[in-house]
Order: sequence, then C-alpha cells, then structure tokens
Amino acid sequence: MQFIFLRENMTASLIPILTLIEHKSELVVGCVLLGQNQRGETPPDWFTDSALDKNPAVRLLRHVGDGEVLKKLDVFLVVKEPNSLFQFSVFAAVGGCNLNYSGEGGSGGKRVLELLAKHGIRTYPAEVLRPTHDYEKSLTEWHEEI
Repeated sequence: MQFIFLRENMTASLIPILTLIEHKSELVVGCVLLGQNQRGETPPDWFTDSALDKNPAVRLLRHVGDGEVLKKLDVFLVVKEPNSLFQFSVFAAVGGCNLNYSGEGGSGGKRVLELLAKHGIRTYPAEVLRPTHDYEKSLTEWHEEI
C-alpha cells in the first residue's frame, strides 16, 4: 500500500480526490474522514454517529445542511490499483477542507460528501484525531511524538 499525501491545508489538494471519485468510482474502496472543530478536540457526536448508517455521507450532508459545523476535515481516499487485487493507494488531503459552507474549504468539503453519497462509496467518519504539528518542536521531536 502506498500513501500519497497531497498538499496540506490546500483546498486544491482535493482536486485529485474529487476527480477519482467522479470519474473512477469503481476503483474507490472507501473513504476515511477525520474531523475536528478545535485543535485537539474530538469530533462532535453528529459526525461520528453517522458511521452507523448505510451511507454515512448522506447523513453527514443532512447535518451540514441543518447548520452543523466542522472546522477541519481530513480526507483519506482508499483506491485499488487497476488490474490488481491487493495493491492499494491512499490519497490524503489533510486540512484541505471543512464543513462550514464558508469559503473555498467549505464548498470542497461539501463536494466530497456529495460525490461519496452519489456513488455510494463506503465512508468512515472516524473518532480519532491525527497528530497536529507544533512548529516550535524540532522535526525529530515531532516524529517521536507520532
């Protein structure tokens, strides 16, 4: 399995993910979503409870439509390689969107959910948080912490 980390905190990093979902949805195995409202704060219940649904992306879209807010959304799209049974890639857009409907990041987050719901792609809203980078720490300290 190979991990491909797209440009962090850039909404443009969603373009390869959106393109894969829209044009090659048959290759998409699933999508893991990590969300948080404040740094170090676990995701809200409405976000993690959606994992129990048959199509969690639809429920998440409903919550966002009702005005629920999620300030950070990390998208990890798992894609199988064509003509291979066991070769997978993970495309990771870290911090590139949110679910606020405000600005570019909000429209990107909404679009990801819309495409996941449209194509019925298995979606996993996770309760875990990714480690955050403290820019005052050295790179070695940061790797040790992870």
